Amino acid sequence: WIDDRIKLLQQENDKLVQEKEELRQRLFQYQQSTPSRSSNAPAIAMAKPTTWLSKNLVPLVIVGILALGATIYFLTTKKPDTNAVVNNNLAIQKPGTTDTLAQDVSLKLNEARVYRANGAMPQALFIYKDLADRQVPEARYEYANLALQNQNPHISCLTAFDMMLDLANTNYAPAKRTAGFLFCFANDAEQLKQENYDERCTFSRNVARGSKLLMEAMLQGDTVANRLLDELNTRTSLPK
Repeated sequence: WIDDRIKLLQQENDKLVQEKEELRQRLFQYQQSTPSRSSNAPAIAMAKPTTWLSKNLVPLVIVGILALGATIYFLTTKKPDTNAVVNNNLAIQKPGTTDTLAQDVSLKLNEARVYRANGAMPQALFIYKDLADRQVPEARYEYANLALQNQNPHISCLTAFDMMLDLANTNYAPAKRTAGFLFCFANDAEQLKQENYDERCTFSRNVARGSKLLMEAMLQGDTVANRLLDELNTRTSLPK
């Protein structure tokens, strides 16, 4: 915007210079074409406007050029008001700030928990699906985990487990814990039944991968992962 303004001012300056030259030429032509007069009074009366303009044209042009230079200097050296910019941005962001969005997500997650506690699973799944589509980690986890526990018929076991692994790859501790548990205890029907993973899906056992995921979740502060690791170590240390 400043560059455009400077170009416009420069064009106006060129126009002033050109008008000055044209006036000078017209004045010269007028003086050449004016016949000699016998009476000084009429000549003076007629020459007054031209004489004033010719005397004041140069100062006027100089003033215009100085004003143009000052304007260009002001535009090129003036720094934007950082506080004004920040305040304007805050005003624009105010209706949908991060805190407001986070609060909205938290309220919806609490609403889903209430629905589940009251046995209204379809309503809870509707909320989880909406938030999962918006990439909310907790909602994605619950939506996938409920499918693995045969409480969400809207996605397959494979899709649900892939979603769980994707979440684990984003460093989401509950997903690491659940995927790690299913890898480590995939062939333990009693353990799967105890955790409600026995009715719908089957899992492939991979203790190395599962224990790694459990260890990572434990290091992130997941106490359930710590308990599962202890149980896994106890089982593997027992004589066969």
